[in-house]
Amino acid sequence: MDDRTARILGALDPESIDLLLLLLGGDATTQELTAAVSYSQSTVHRRLEGLVDAGLIWRRSGTKHSPNRPWQVAHPAETDAVIQGLLDLADRTESVSATARKDSRALLDRSRVAREAEGQ
Repeated sequence: MDDRTARILGALDPESIDLLLLLLGGDATTQELTAAVSYSQSTVHRRLEGLVDAGLIWRRSGTKHSPNRPWQVAHPAETDAVIQGLLDLADRTESVSATARKDSRALLDRSRVAREAEGQ
């Protein structure tokens, strides 16, 4: 496996997937993401760094150290497809509870609607 693929797969832990699902619904700041999940700000920050390293997200242009610059998914359609594939795989292997998968699917659906409304 090449290094790029390994970095992407390594970045896709449950917390990072939750953050990606939120970002698929629209750009958000670190503070907004932290408020939307039950993880500490340091956990959110570490997961965002991993997603940046994997090339899955980036921040909008602006001042480098501006805390209010929103994060955005680098490739929304492809990221959506990867998460859908992971959820399908989980369904097949029964490795994740049905409730958690249902919640993730609902969030993915809401994210798709938000992207369609924005014209992405």
